[in-house]
Amino acid sequence: MATEESNISANIMIAAAKKRTMLMKNPRGFFYTIASVRNLLAAIKKRDWIAIFEAIKRLVILSAGLSIKGSSDLIGWKTITITENDIGRQIAIFTAIEVKTIKGVIRPEQEIFINNVIKAGGIAGIARSPEDAIQLLSEN
Repeated sequence: MATEESNISANIMIAAAKKRTMLMKNPRGFFYTIASVRNLLAAIKKRDWIAIFEAIKRLVILSAGLSIKGSSDLIGWKTITITENDIGRQIAIFTAIEVKTIKGVIRPEQEIFINNVIKAGGIAGIARSPEDAIQLLSEN
């Protein structure tokens, strides 16, 4: 079931594409590998406490998304054309959009991430609608 925020994200990605901007979802999370979980379950099934302990020590955790705390929901790039020295050359500007519902509140680490992207020359901000995202992309 899609949440309100995921619907906003999908509409922002579609609208951004019209502004030469590629945005992708950046789901952050941590997962155990199937093999390491299977080993743990096998040890539990046998009720072998030493094997359970060893399996827990060997659980392999994988991370998904940018591993930076507070990284934005949507990341990607906006393509622009250089005008002076490299006429005609296109470059990609890192872009990060934090998607929030009307009532959504930005967390301090999300605000830090956005500010760091802007300081580094990227495009970043909060969007509560596709129109907010287009405004953000049009300003940069």
